[in-house]
Amino acid sequence: MKEFIKKNKIMICLVLVIIFGAFFRLYHFSDLVRFNTDQVRDVEVVEKILDGQEFPLLGPRAGGTFFKLGPVFYYLEAFSGFVFGNTPSGMALFTGILAVASIPLLFFFLRYYFSGYISLFLILVYSLSFYVIKYSRFAWNPNIIPFFFILFLLSLLKIMESGNKKFGIWHISLIVSVGIGVQLHTLLLILMPLLVAAAYAYIFYKEKKIYLMQLGIIILAVLLFNLPFFIYDFQNEGKNIKNFFAGAEKKTTKNSSFIDNFLKDGQFFVQGNTYAISSFEPQKNWVKARKLLKFSSISEIIAATAGTLFFFFGLFYSIKRLLDERKNEKKTIFLGLVLLTVTLSFLILFPIANELNVRFFIILIFLPYIFLGLFVEFLLKSVHKKLAIAIILASFLLLAVFNIRTCAKTYNLENYTARTSSYGGISVKESRDISNFMYDLSKRNDLIEKSFFQSSFTFSHSVEYFNNKKGIELINLSKSQPNTGSIIFVISDQKDIDKNMKEKENNYNLIDSMKTGRFTAFAFEKK
Repeated sequence: MKEFIKKNKIMICLVLVIIFGAFFRLYHFSDLVRFNTDQVRDVEVVEKILDGQEFPLLGPRAGGTFFKLGPVFYYLEAFSGFVFGNTPSGMALFTGILAVASIPLLFFFLRYYFSGYISLFLILVYSLSFYVIKYSRFAWNPNIIPFFFILFLLSLLKIMESGNKKFGIWHISLIVSVGIGVQLHTLLLILMPLLVAAAYAYIFYKEKKIYLMQLGIIILAVLLFNLPFFIYDFQNEGKNIKNFFAGAEKKTTKNSSFIDNFLKDGQFFVQGNTYAISSFEPQKNWVKARKLLKFSSISEIIAATAGTLFFFFGLFYSIKRLLDERKNEKKTIFLGLVLLTVTLSFLILFPIANELNVRFFIILIFLPYIFLGLFVEFLLKSVHKKLAIAIILASFLLLAVFNIRTCAKTYNLENYTARTSSYGGISVKESRDISNFMYDLSKRNDLIEKSFFQSSFTFSHSVEYFNNKKGIELINLSKSQPNTGSIIFVISDQKDIDKNMKEKENNYNLIDSMKTGRFTAFAFEKK
């Protein structure tokens, strides 16, 4: 046993890290999974697929446009619902599972450059990243990008290293990752084909040979993955492709200077790295340094300073290592591919810099862990070994405390103390509990003949989903006014309870209330 552990200690530790990461991603998943308006819309589409009523040829809209991505996200959600249950949580579970699977994928990707121990350290940090955990715990098409994009990069590395001599498993994984990846985000629709072209250009430079047959198979197979997308446009005179160009024109014609776009694009990378590593969610514009220093909290200033230094150290040190590693082909193609991915991403995002949000950094989620690994290597080479290890352990403990603390504050919905944006919506349990409260009151003998109204609520669609399942029909308060004796349901988050009570006390009597998570549902009877 000792000999087995000694020989396989890296793999044993990897399994333990995967289990650790799975706990954070899947703990109370069915209750805590986010269920906002977008998720309600997707669930309703997927239910029609599972019931055999509909087979969509297109997927969700690309943000802020009428262009729709491919439908693979709906198909994966339907498969998850078929396997794990035709419920919002069952349909979303594949997101958490793929998030767990991205942990070993990232390990094998990082092993291309770093030692086994450094790679383990990096995926341990990745496994407890609040940013990654947050986007693992609800169904949204970009949330499965880490798995498929890391698989894509790993496949490219394997193919470039082997010189593309045989068509094998890595070509198949490349086809799958590209075929699915281009349907998950507009950036990947452009970025992935460019990276494949660059990889084959490298192979041609290295081998002095063009593998047209293999490249042709890859292109044809990827097109087949996207066949529903093309069928839709064929049937609708290219409507969706036209929407793509219309959306691109709309997003890129906003008045912004070259310098402004450059700075905002750079800020996206800096803030994304900072959030992913530390769990600190940027609240301010870091480009305007004077305003940042004048109006921001100390924690924001520290995060902006440390995040900027971390990003530029990682960027410039990776360029230095690329130049130093020219004799080591394996490390050269790794750093070359990473830097090319960053460069192309920066250029593609440049025209829409005004539209960028830190949530889109999930596409490049592997980047901060590469930069962190380069920092660890730098310390081990430049500082006394014991001091370097002390700094690394202290850094890990600091990052672990930040991330675990944010997770604990965010996912304890009964005693929620994080920012509103940390969770970012309403959970399945909260929506279901509010609906159950409404249902139970509507069936009470002394209320059964009453008219029932619902006041406006940010997450009304989420509650209405469960109401529709129970056959509850509520009148929207904004469309009709209640008569004497009518029941009105009001849902408040904790900060608005006093306000809502004060507004209703003159004209309504409180007959019942129920607290679930961060929300309280009230039932008032009109005087």
